[in-house]
Amino acid sequence: GIVAQTRLTLDNVRKTVEAAGGRMEDIFKVVIMLKNPADYKKMNATRAEYFPTNPPISTCFRAEVMRKDLLVEIEAVAVLG
Repeated sequence: GIVAQTRLTLDNVRKTVEAAGGRMEDIFKVVIMLKNPADYKKMNATRAEYFPTNPPISTCFRAEVMRKDLLVEIEAVAVLG
């Protein structure tokens, strides 16, 4: 479901940022692509768990070009020291 996929995606974002020497707090922008706009509230609540203070700027839009098994894709941009 959308909650599990959002968590998996953000866990992967975290691993990538940390491998580069950063933290989730270094992310200043995310672009979120949802297959179904009705999933926004659940996705957003899950995303808030990963950015409890000073969340990054975000853009969210509907995308139908994703793989059939994907409900969400998230692109993150971070600035590392």
